[in-house]
Order: sequence, then C-alpha cells, then structure tokens
Amino acid sequence: MTTTTKNKPSNKRLEASEDGTPSSLRIVCDDAATITLQAAESASEGKPALRKFSMTAYTGGAMRLGGWPHPVVVDLTGMRVARKSRPILKDHDRGSIVGHTDAFMVKGRENMKALYRHLHWSDWKTQHHIDHHLGRLVQRAYTGKPTDKEKIAVYTPDQWLVGQLPSRSNICGRVWEETRFFNDAKNADHSDAPFFAVLGPHRSGSSCIAMIMNHLGVHMGNELGGYEASGGEAKGLARVCEDVMRFPAADPSVSDDVITSRLKTWISQRKGEARRDHTVAGGKYPHLCRFVNHLHAGLGDSLRIISVERDIEASIRSLQNRSEKHRGQWFAANDEDCEVLQRSLHDHRDNFIAEHPEVPVFRIEFAELVTYPEEVIRNLIEFLGIEPTPDEIQSAIEHVNPDLRKFG
Repeated sequence: MTTTTKNKPSNKRLEASEDGTPSSLRIVCDDAATITLQAAESASEGKPALRKFSMTAYTGGAMRLGGWPHPVVVDLTGMRVARKSRPILKDHDRGSIVGHTDAFMVKGRENMKALYRHLHWSDWKTQHHIDHHLGRLVQRAYTGKPTDKEKIAVYTPDQWLVGQLPSRSNICGRVWEETRFFNDAKNADHSDAPFFAVLGPHRSGSSCIAMIMNHLGVHMGNELGGYEASGGEAKGLARVCEDVMRFPAADPSVSDDVITSRLKTWISQRKGEARRDHTVAGGKYPHLCRFVNHLHAGLGDSLRIISVERDIEASIRSLQNRSEKHRGQWFAANDEDCEVLQRSLHDHRDNFIAEHPEVPVFRIEFAELVTYPEEVIRNLIEFLGIEPTPDEIQSAIEHVNPDLRKFG
C-alpha cells in the first residue's frame, strides 16, 4: 500500500519569479525523518533529470480514513505489488499524481522486527542481526518436522528487497561506503541448473555409473561412500533417504511434502557448489527411484534422469545374496523384503518415465556398459553437457570393471 505524509499548510507565501515559477519550496511534515530529499542526478541523452525523494509510506499503525468510522490497519503479508513503479498521490487524490516509486524497501531495525513478529513471533536474542532471525525462520520452514508450528511458508521476491546501508558490518568486520543490494533472489535455488539423478534399484550398477560421473567431474555430493567403498553415494543424501524410508521399507514414513522439501534442500546446496566449481550436480541412492515424483515436484524442469537398467531378477538375486552375507547388518533383509523393495523401486522409476515423456532420460544398459565402456561414457558425457579433460575421461573408463557379471 502506498500512502503519503500529508503536509501541514505553511502560512508563508512562496515568492515567485517573473515567469510565475516558484523560486523555493518548503515541505513541512509531522516527522521530518520520514522524507529525504537529494539532488537530481545528471541528465542523460539530453533528457531532464527527475527529482528524487524517499519517504515512509506506511509504518504499520492504525489509519483514519475519510468516510470510514473505524481505524484501519493493513495486513502487508496479504498484499501483492504487481510492479515496483506505483503512483504517489497528493492527499490520496487519484487526480493528483506527484511522482512514481522506483523501489520498495523495509528499512530500520524496528521496522524489520515488526515485520518479523508479524510473520512469526519469536524472542529476540541480544546482539543478533535481523538476518539471523530471518535465517532461522527460513530454516524452520525446511526442517521437515510434521508439526503445525513448523509448517511456515517462506516467500522470496524475484528481486531482493534486502541490502546494507553504508556502515560497519559486525559479521565480516568491513566498512561499506555505499548502499549494497545483494544478488537476485529469482534463482536462489538454482532452478536453471540441471540435476542428474542416477536411478536404479539396489545392485543394478548405479554405483558404477555414479563413480563414472564423479571421475568425469560431476559434483555428486560431499563424502562419497556406500556399501562398497566406491559406491558413489553422498552421505548427506543417503541420510535424507534413510530418514524418511528406512531400508528395507518400500514406502516412506513421512508426508510427501517433507520428502520433497528435504530432497530439494539438499539438491539446491549441491547445485550451488557445482556452480561454484563450474560443473553440474548429480546424486545417486536407490531410494531415489521411489522418490522420483518428489524429485520432479521439487526440481521441475531442471530434473534429468540417468536410468541404469539391469535385469530385475538378477538385481533381486544380487541383493538377496548380499543380505545373506551380512545377516544382522542394517543393510540386510530377508528374501521376501528384498524382492518387494527391488520391484517397487524398479516400477516407480519406470512408471514415472512412462508418464513424463518431457523429462530428459538417458538409459544405460548395465551389460552394455561393461562391454563397451568407451562408447557408453562418450554418450553419457554428451547427455551431461560437460567437457571433461582427457585424463578425467580415461579415469572414468578405467573405473569400469570388465569382469563384472552381466547377468545373474
């Protein structure tokens, strides 16, 4: 909502020049701190420069409106501003436009505290910054705890309305000499960057593919491991997946929204790290076959699928054999649970691919990989859209073990 501070009438007449143009202007308002004038910037291309001013349009207090007997308070969280350029009216008169806004901002600690309290009441800690508290608000929205008080919607504008005035930062210790506005928030979750999900049931060859991608320079996460030492599974992603669907369960124990939120949070962080390292991000864990719809809900058009395909009967037998060798370990299960889980992962992945032809998919036959690794890896590089070095490509090829069993 845009309002103006009504000027008090001045008893002093303005002196006019010979052509009738006032030679001076006097502005009087209730609070001189709410309006700031500055000299006009130099004109460009011969156009006259516009005078600029800043003002407090609304403080959040009760207003008395003409023709309405009750005080009015505007709920700012329910407002949507279609564009940042809005007319400024003299005395709220639609026929008297004195200028247009070119930006909106919430300024000052007290105003920010009021805004924060309005969004989510929380106690303030001594010497904490507003960004600490807003950060805590955002963090709570992604904790995934299935309680009402944790389900807080956090919205971010396409462009930041957040900056730092010229001052000393007690976070980094630097003194800023001019107002700084931070990066565009439109792509805060790196939605324009692809994420390559390696999808395959247990014992399908997906670990081999994940490590090939790692050798090629794809950011597969931090601290890779798995059942095998070179399993290509990021520990953070494995933790997320196991938290919501503990092996050998075939269905998750939490809501779809929680799964989507936790996966998106982990992936967004990896995308940011990949962008920093000038590469792309990927991830592998068998549960992702079951969560492919959640991946799509969180990532949208940025989802890419690498489907690792091996005869399902062979994958079932391999998981049963692994479980037999490691009875009593958390990653072991009885034969029936192994089969139910494997078929569930396989079917969820294949059904999603069939129902979403718009999602890019690269299929890798495990038997073909171990027989023609150079050709498969060359085609994979093209799908990933990266340019690995010759050494990285050779390292990826050498990772493939030609003695791996193709069937059974």
